[in-house]
Amino acid sequence: MRALRTAVAIALISLTVGCGGDASPPGESSTPVQPGQEPNWPNALSQFRFHWTSPPDIDLTAGPAVAVRAYLESYATASLTFDKNNVYPGFTEATPENSPQEGNYSYEHVAVRPLFWLRGNAPKTVPHYGYNTNHLLDLTIADGGYQATVCVGEYTQFVPSKLRPGKYISVGSSETKDGVAPFPGGPFAGISTWRITLNQSGPTPNGLPPQQKSQRGPLPAPATNVFGPWFIAGSSTMGWGPSLDPASKAFPSADLQRRCADSMPDNEAERLDIMTGFKDQPSPPGDAEPGWPQAAS
Repeated sequence: MRALRTAVAIALISLTVGCGGDASPPGESSTPVQPGQEPNWPNALSQFRFHWTSPPDIDLTAGPAVAVRAYLESYATASLTFDKNNVYPGFTEATPENSPQEGNYSYEHVAVRPLFWLRGNAPKTVPHYGYNTNHLLDLTIADGGYQATVCVGEYTQFVPSKLRPGKYISVGSSETKDGVAPFPGGPFAGISTWRITLNQSGPTPNGLPPQQKSQRGPLPAPATNVFGPWFIAGSSTMGWGPSLDPASKAFPSADLQRRCADSMPDNEAERLDIMTGFKDQPSPPGDAEPGWPQAAS
């Protein structure tokens, strides 16, 4: 059951119980885009965006970081809408089929793609509001490719309350008739830690050249395949390595989770406040950052 949490970390939050603002901060990526006209972007997420940050030495708009962005955004959009078709172009070619969760399986191979079979009958898709802060904490050379650590702040993502019509709650929380509180609690509530490995030697290399154009723009999703030559070899939010090895359960460590928490734009008290109580309005989505260009790349 521990490994199953890896597969449904994002999908489950859409079952908990944001009408978002129209804030659109000016900037180099700000160009009017008609709502509902964004390619490869589900209607249920029309008032939701991804905000990415990184250390100064990591360029989010070029190289393997682009594939990391496209992978995690695809995983989220498909999971939040319970529709495996709501992934970005090239996702299927850039990911392996999930390995069976049998025997001495590896945590990082059982949920590289969202596990939609876990949900049984599809729940009703609800709109999501606000934004996620995805921080690319590190990107290092490993095993002939790269290993990325990404911190995902989900606490500013909202859905309509099931108990109080017209109110909203953070997806990092649970609601009862007595109120809304983070679930689970603690200093890392509302934040998940991902490890992703990628290389250029997958079983079906797509042969695409590296991106030549900076992947920055006004769109919330790319208009074309931006995975380039990169293949996602492994991915997990909990556990890494053979399941029968006790050491594999050490990921993510408390220290790594703390680093992720410290990378968020809001401190612990601010995050807990966002996740506590029914809200009259969710966080405004703002622009996708760095977003994706409109022209083909």
